[in-house]
Amino acid sequence: MDVPHYWSADQVQRLLDALATNNRHQARTAALIMWRTGLRISEVLGLEWRDLDYSGDPATLLVRRSKTRRARTVRLHPELVQLFTNWPANRTPRDKMVALSMRTVPRHIADAVVSSDLDQESPGTGKRLPGAHSLRHSAARHWLMVGKVPLNVVSQWLGHANVSVTLRICLPIVGSDYGMDEIP
Repeated sequence: MDVPHYWSADQVQRLLDALATNNRHQARTAALIMWRTGLRISEVLGLEWRDLDYSGDPATLLVRRSKTRRARTVRLHPELVQLFTNWPANRTPRDKMVALSMRTVPRHIADAVVSSDLDQESPGTGKRLPGAHSLRHSAARHWLMVGKVPLNVVSQWLGHANVSVTLRICLPIVGSDYGMDEIP
């Protein structure tokens, strides 16, 4: 069974630091959104400023363009709330949150993965090398293992068609004894 690549929170921070050090601020923003929301690259690049909603607790993002073609709402991590609150005000609601292409983001993240040696540290046996999509797996693993978020909620946040997809992808990265500490 292929195990998707993922990183710990400390390793993700090293990746984000590498992107900041290399002056890749837009790519860092994309990576941070992927890490804190579990969004796919295409979903991040489809986000517009009008998709932010600070009216609830927690604040949310509306994902209008998803792989499944169904809009969904994801919670906004406090780190993202702080980032977006401090963003320059010269933007319109229809402006993209990340003004990069589908080629640029993975390339910048791949460069940062290599420069921070995360290509050598990522668990995983998948056919893909560790990269941008690894942030999505890292988010899911973090929610399940550290945050103890229920699998069905993680499935909704990731925008999976059903919970069996989430289980198939996430079980290899959390281990077969996931949740066993709660069984008497």
